[in-house]
Amino acid sequence: MTLPDEREAILRCQRGDVDGLQSLFELHRLAVLRTAYGIIGSGHIAEDVTQQVFVELFRAIRRFDPNRPFAPWLYRIVVNISLKEVRRRDHRNLPLEEAADVPSLDPLPDLIAEESEARRIVWAAIQRLSPKQRAVVVLRYYHGFGEAEMAVALGCPRGTVKSRLHSALRQLEFLLRDSKKGESVRERGRGTPGPKR
Repeated sequence: MTLPDEREAILRCQRGDVDGLQSLFELHRLAVLRTAYGIIGSGHIAEDVTQQVFVELFRAIRRFDPNRPFAPWLYRIVVNISLKEVRRRDHRNLPLEEAADVPSLDPLPDLIAEESEARRIVWAAIQRLSPKQRAVVVLRYYHGFGEAEMAVALGCPRGTVKSRLHSALRQLEFLLRDSKKGESVRERGRGTPGPKR
């Protein structure tokens, strides 16, 4: 669907037309699902949150100004509902077995096993961040949002966005360095045995 089609769907939705909501759902469902999953870390709960997002979107759409960018407004709903769900369920870690439930956040397919393993390691590290840090990382690096869009989506000042992103990246750097050390120790353990004495 093109941008004019999105605008038309928004206007129809604002008039209470459920077909307009269906069009927005088809256009944004996967991105909403991926974002919720990135924050929550559970495919099943992310599916529920996705449904809640579009129900809330339909309730709130009349307040949206169709002359403004839609994505930051939509992702504010996604982030709010996702963080509320995290607080309610107190989910902190990614159940890695659920990773196959949700399409990759990266639009490119995994081409080689090493790349896939690197993504798994990065994803596992992201899931060890706080929910608010996960939200800022997902919006910035998986959706390409700038600071102003992130501020709208997160409902906080740009300075808070910068601080949260800086903190998240420092924590990720630490987690990835720690993960690499652990991988190095495991690799040495699998190597050839030392000389027999």
